[in-house]
Amino acid sequence: MPVEGCSTSEVASWRPNGRGHPVDCERDQQADLRWRAQVERICREAPRRLMDLSRHQYGLARQHLRLLPGEWPGRHRPVAWVLPAAVMAAMLCPPLLAYADSPIAGPEFHVNSYTTSVQGFASVAMDTDGDFVVAWESYQRDGDDYGVCAQRYNSDGSTGGTEFQVNTYTTDHQHNPSVAMDADGDFVVAWQSYGQDGEKWGVFARRYGLPYLSLGKEVDDDTPFSGQAINYTLVVTSSGIMTTTGAVISDTLPDGINFVGPVTVEPSGVGTPGTAPPTLVTDLTVAPGQRLTVTVPATVSTGLAEGTVLTNTAALTSAEISPPLTGVKSVTISLEEVYLPILLRSP
Repeated sequence: MPVEGCSTSEVASWRPNGRGHPVDCERDQQADLRWRAQVERICREAPRRLMDLSRHQYGLARQHLRLLPGEWPGRHRPVAWVLPAAVMAAMLCPPLLAYADSPIAGPEFHVNSYTTSVQGFASVAMDTDGDFVVAWESYQRDGDDYGVCAQRYNSDGSTGGTEFQVNTYTTDHQHNPSVAMDADGDFVVAWQSYGQDGEKWGVFARRYGLPYLSLGKEVDDDTPFSGQAINYTLVVTSSGIMTTTGAVISDTLPDGINFVGPVTVEPSGVGTPGTAPPTLVTDLTVAPGQRLTVTVPATVSTGLAEGTVLTNTAALTSAEISPPLTGVKSVTISLEEVYLPILLRSP
């Protein structure tokens, strides 16, 4: 049912006796459920946000209170908030208005990489370093109606990995996501899911944390001589709450270092060893608190001059890590010790 005197730049919503359906200027009571749920959430916020209004803003809000015309069940005719966009923004987003004149940190950027059909109703959270995450609902990305997706960003605006799907239960609707992040960058996404708990709508959530992985690199002899066999050892350690999956470890050996193999991974079963550099391990899974080692047997070429420095860098990459982790190690070629026999002549 339309509201008298309401233009397209205004928003009207109502909630009679705490259980009505919201209405806007261009839609009636049969408007789609998703719009009504969104506006109803605004209605619930409005009374609390009124306490944040200045006297002038409160006066504007009072001027835009209207009674909805027509016949309605119950004893009370519902009251509509018919608010210009500026007043609604003042009610619901006072911190945003306080920063309205602040310098823009960068240009507009596109968040969703999946662009088919509808992507919307985004929620954003940021940690103390300026890293942030965006969560939103995406239509048909998970194969059945709406699902929830998210994308991490670093403080400089670069992406922290790729877009990922949050909900694992994909039947019917999963939408209206809300995300919160702590000071360290760990975050949680909550959303509504239809039928997942066996009875219409339920609320579900999923926690995420940064991988907090480290990559170290050692060699059993950093002053080898020409022709000597050496072993590089890569150590991956997790101190976070999140399991990293699908990680890849690579290392391009420099001229003068020859791969012998085979690559071994401990504990076994956490990744697939490569057959030759640069790929050392694929499909690596690192659980919270886990420590993994990768051993790479090699030999030093013959004929290298004493003092030659050979440096190589290993890298660990995954969808959850940006930029990749690196481990660097150098060896310095030494002069091979030669032991000559001593002949003693007896008198």
